[in-house]
Amino acid sequence: MNSHLRPFIAMATLAVALSSTNADAGLVVTGTTGFGEAGNPAVPNPTMQVTAGDSGVDFSAVVLWDFRLDWDETALTFDPNASTISFGSYSDSLANFVSYMYGYGFGTVYDENLATTVGDGYFVFGWDGFFGTPGTVDLGSALNFSGAFSILPGTPTGDYAIRFDPNGPTSVLASDFGFGDYGAATPPMQVTVTAPAAIPEPGSLGLLLGGLGAFLGLAALRRKTTD
Repeated sequence: MNSHLRPFIAMATLAVALSSTNADAGLVVTGTTGFGEAGNPAVPNPTMQVTAGDSGVDFSAVVLWDFRLDWDETALTFDPNASTISFGSYSDSLANFVSYMYGYGFGTVYDENLATTVGDGYFVFGWDGFFGTPGTVDLGSALNFSGAFSILPGTPTGDYAIRFDPNGPTSVLASDFGFGDYGAATPPMQVTVTAPAAIPEPGSLGLLLGGLGAFLGLAALRRKTTD
């Protein structure tokens, strides 16, 4: 398929899906929060799960799939190699997942069927199975994602949402034209930047050690008097 025609075919397919009786936006999206301090490269990964819910979308026969994330690049950095994605019987890093989908049923027809971009503050993945063999991907009962984010030094404390990219679809389309858009969901993932633990000042530490010494000395004196 000519890569220039893909957007037009995708738009026509989406229009058919939205006008069909199976079209619904009832996908269920849940997520978690990762907590860490500014400059911490090992924030516990925020996670996200997408299930079909009552949407009627057949997760076992997906033919169009877009997955787009957006975050505050002044606060967070993203590592696709340490991020993971799992669905059905598949589980691997996000980077290996892209390579997997690159050859899934399409040989070397990469530019025409799979598009992925990682940049400052966004990740975009798009897959088109209409013109490939077998042409569908089985997401199983749920799509699970775990994002590896690091907090940049100097980032103020607070909550930093990891949103779905508003500049394009974040959706799945099944072979029976069942359509689910999870891009409008409340941001399911976030990173919360916490304040560093308070460290006692040298003067306070000295008073603490002095008080402990006095207590131990008094206890020893009482034992000696008792004897």
